[in-house]
Amino acid sequence: MLTVHSRVTQDRRLLSRIPALLPCEITYDKVTRQAVIVDLSLNGAYISSKSLPPKDAPVTVSLFSTHLKRPLLLDGRIARRGWGTSEEGNVGRFGVRFDRVSPELISLLRALIAKGEGHTPSEPASSK
Repeated sequence: MLTVHSRVTQDRRLLSRIPALLPCEITYDKVTRQAVIVDLSLNGAYISSKSLPPKDAPVTVSLFSTHLKRPLLLDGRIARRGWGTSEEGNVGRFGVRFDRVSPELISLLRALIAKGEGHTPSEPASSK
């Protein structure tokens, strides 16, 4: 039996979301806020924060990980958004679509996949 894998199937696999609880900062409207990346892909990230950026707002995500030599800065736009609840009360949940794929992001995703997890509790919440 012949199995055919279409380009769409291959592309979808390349853009899979990787579960990651990585500290980050989100900058929009000239203000920087603390947040956590819930999952990450080549195209974007799903983020949880105490604030909720406006839909389509341009943002910069500063991502922190022990797999990186320095914070990874990723520009993008808010693709979807909404409020959710957590142990800490109401939290903003939103998707960011990145403007471009960086080599550093590819390396980070590979490292997270190789380790089988994205969360490293010793990571700093901020580099400031």
